[in-house]
Parts: sequence; structure tokens; C-alpha cells
Amino acid sequence: MEYCSGGNLLRRIQQRHLCGIGSYRAPSTAIAWIAQVFLGLEHMHLRMDTLLRDLKPDNVVLSISGVAKLTDFGFGRFGVESTSGLWSFGVPAGSPGYVAPEVILQQNYDYSADLYSLGVLTWVLLSGGLVNVEPPQPPTGQRRTVNDFRAHAQDCDLLLRCLEDPRSNGALRLRRHEQDFVAKLIDRRPERRLSHRALAGSKGGKKA
Repeated sequence: MEYCSGGNLLRRIQQRHLCGIGSYRAPSTAIAWIAQVFLGLEHMHLRMDTLLRDLKPDNVVLSISGVAKLTDFGFGRFGVESTSGLWSFGVPAGSPGYVAPEVILQQNYDYSADLYSLGVLTWVLLSGGLVNVEPPQPPTGQRRTVNDFRAHAQDCDLLLRCLEDPRSNGALRLRRHEQDFVAKLIDRRPERRLSHRALAGSKGGKKA
């Protein structure tokens, strides 16, 4: 793989926060990056028959020309459907806040689990994540023990609250079409999330 000297999306989000507390503005190329991440997932799902299972800003790097590319396939899986729901290595595949609830609950899942993560990544990139929390991140449930992974099964509900009432939940407000776009990707019910076909016809929630 080529050397991607542009850093990663997490670094770019952090740099935008340095402009001043509470004054986060998404990078001008944010929508293009989201589209490029989607194309990467689409290629993995439809051409390679593979799941990424750990999509987050840290794992999206930027080439010298500023093109977003997926990296870190440690949690990757051949085949886009898991009919057992079993965790890999005794833990759910992914990172807290970005993992789809069906993965946490060890239910059957498919490529829509990666699209759920795309919704979370989109929210963090466009909103800057939770206000005054470092590094930039989505809301997560509190574990009672180190292995209490099921505490994250409600992360989707916490993020939905940030969308609907950002001020009361330590977040910044998105524009309506951005809010709707994220909400349609983080639906608790996988069958109601945006599909590849629906995503291909949108751009940050607007028709291309």
C-alpha cells in the first residue's frame, strides 16, 4: 500500500478543534471523505465479499493528494454475513461507540454493521464528537467491568439523543439533512438502515 502522508481523519478532526473550544467546523472536504470511505466499504462488501468491522476516524488515512483510504483490517472478516454472531477473540469486533448493536448482542449481522459505523464516523467528522472530550469520540455507555461489552448495546440510543437534542447531550448541532443522514445509518434495526444503493444516490444526505 502507498505511504499516506496526510495523516488520518482523527488528526484532522483534532486540528479543527484547535480553532477554539466550541467552535468546531468540519473540514471543507468532509463530505468528499465520507463518500470515499463509502466507496471503500462498497468495494469491500460487493467486490471482495469482506467486512471491515472496525471503521473509525483513526482507521481512515489520507493520501498525499487528500484521498481517504481504509486501513487496519485486524478485525476484518471474509464473507459479509455472520450467522453465528460469535465474537472474535472473545470481544466484539470494533471500537466502543462505533460497533453496531447487533454485533454487541451477538446476533446475526451483515454489511449493514459497517454502514452503521459509517454513520457514527460521519457524525464525529461533521460535529467534532462530544464537546470537551478528548480525543474526539461518540457517546458510549459506561461499563461496570472491563468485560461489560454489552454496555455499548445502547450506544446507538445515546448518539440519537445527541442528534435530537445536542445541547443537553454535550454535542454540537448538525444541519437537518446531515442529522437525517446519520440517523438513517445508525438505526437500531439493520433492515431499516440505508443500503448501498440508497447511499450511492446520496451525498451527505442530499441527492448528488
